Amino acid sequence: MLKHKACRKCGAVSVSDADICYNCQEPFPTPNDADTSEASELTITEEVSGALRNSIVRVKIVDITMPFGSMVGFMVKWAIASIPAFIILFVLGTFLVAMVGGIFGAAFSK
Repeated sequence: MLKHKACRKCGAVSVSDADICYNCQEPFPTPNDADTSEASELTITEEVSGALRNSIVRVKIVDITMPFGSMVGFMVKWAIASIPAFIILFVLGTFLVAMVGGIFGAAFSK
């Protein structure tokens, strides 16, 4: 048996140890809340928890907190990783221009 938190506002069931609901951003009740009841903690059978694991979960990223140095390192790695894509696009573009130039050049040279 697995225990998951349920949102008081929308009824969404948490799939992690989040403090707020992923759906409506309402804070989950804490054990110190006066109105904590059995409805806030759900006991889910293995079949339901398996269905939750196999279901599609929408994720909405609100903010990324990252130190400035780590962000710069991430951006540099991202730029370096894009170099092979630019090389491939350049080769394909050159090939396409050569093909089109050859077709139209031969058609207008007569």
